[in-house]
Amino acid sequence: MALLSQDGYPSPGVLRVRDVKTSAEQWRIGGAVPGANAPRILDLAWNGTPSQSEILSRFRPLDAAELATATPDDYAQVPMILAE
Repeated sequence: MALLSQDGYPSPGVLRVRDVKTSAEQWRIGGAVPGANAPRILDLAWNGTPSQSEILSRFRPLDAAELATATPDDYAQVPMILAE
């Protein structure tokens, strides 16, 4: 389960999920690593292996101009949890 923050006026192309910036601003959450493709996930319910921090840090930071050519591998990817 992932925790995000809803935004009534989101950035273009973002479906009502509030931006997370490196520094907090009005209506923007702080604490993200640099990069226009930083995850907007605030918290992640996870079993600990790999850690939440490791999962959400696995991406190549892009600047805003590079987003048009970004692929799924340029974003943090949360592994699927399989029922045993």
